[in-house]
Amino acid sequence: LGVGGANYGTDGQVLTSAGAGAAAAWEDAGGGGATVTQFTGTGTWTKPDGAVFVRVIVVGAGGGGGSGRRGSAHSHRVGGSGGGGGGHVENTFLASDLASTTTVTVGGGGAGGAAVTGDDTDGNNGSDGGDTTFKDDTTGNSGVVILTGVGGSGGPLGNNGWTEGG
Repeated sequence: LGVGGANYGTDGQVLTSAGAGAAAAWEDAGGGGATVTQFTGTGTWTKPDGAVFVRVIVVGAGGGGGSGRRGSAHSHRVGGSGGGGGGHVENTFLASDLASTTTVTVGGGGAGGAAVTGDDTDGNNGSDGGDTTFKDDTTGNSGVVILTGVGGSGGPLGNNGWTEGG
């Protein structure tokens, strides 16, 4: 009990009312909480018991940045560009429309462009990031991909920054 006999309830309770003129009462909050599963690598998602809706969010891996041009002292050189971000896709499904288990494939980040060692040499492009997928592997669906976050593009190389006229 609180100050002057007031009742503040306990952890996990909510204040409820039965309507006008009725005394408020503390009651256990009850179920209904969300279950969140996060994947940082490839794995299997299992549908929670009693789920009604399932919110799926997939993000493709980012592309690697391009390496810069190497040049001799006082020469014109430009750094490589950053890789593109991975695509983000999300959707809410009826839990009954999903298999009890689903394969989650998490794409790997793109590699940066290899450094160059010789003067007056353009850099190298970065590689693309991998796709992230949420895939139904039940027999009747033959591995149908439900959602895909496409990986980002690799960044372009650095060069001398000059453009030839045409």
